[in-house]
Amino acid sequence: ALSQLQALGFVAETVDRDDKFGLDQPTITAIVYGISEGGGKENPPDGAETPLFGLVIGAAAGEMGAHFARLDERGPVFLVPDSLVEALLKEYR
Repeated sequence: ALSQLQALGFVAETVDRDDKFGLDQPTITAIVYGISEGGGKENPPDGAETPLFGLVIGAAAGEMGAHFARLDERGPVFLVPDSLVEALLKEYR
């Protein structure tokens, strides 16, 4: 489903109020993990899961076939397709 994570367009560089885009009561909040291939002094051991980013999906964006979304806590707001939201809800409900 994450292969569908394509921004349809940026909506706002910064957000003063999360409620404007439904990000205060998100439809989905997810933390995406990656598997480490490193090891060594500053890296987690091989095979360790490390958080890469947080994805917050808010309200539907009207009739655009998209939802408002943001990576991490205060990044810009962008649009993701409804198909991504539906796939995530189907997979993780």
